[in-house]
Amino acid sequence: MEERTLWLRAEREMIGLGFDSYYKGYYYICLAVLYWLDYGYRKVSLRKEIYQRIAEDAGTTIDSVEACIRNSVTKAWNRNEAGFRRALKPYQGRARKKPTNAEMIAIIASRIRLERMNGI
Repeated sequence: MEERTLWLRAEREMIGLGFDSYYKGYYYICLAVLYWLDYGYRKVSLRKEIYQRIAEDAGTTIDSVEACIRNSVTKAWNRNEAGFRRALKPYQGRARKKPTNAEMIAIIASRIRLERMNGI
């Protein structure tokens, strides 16, 4: 599947969860999801591999990438907590707390991977 299609699917998932596209973290999450899917099923270090790759692409630091993603997740959670809980319930059980950066990226990537497997 081409990168553009994967990007659009990541955006659709994020918008459905209430993310704002004007935050840097939104862009970084989309990139992280694409990179996560690139790595396939092998175990990957989010900070050492994915954040590092994003930081290099964006000309910034790993800490900045992590903070921007955390800020976007927090803002989306605060705006749409009930929607988040419903959407994330299959992945987090009761989904009582805000997902971590890693959980958010993994969940979006998993949803896209499932769509691809089901031919949606």
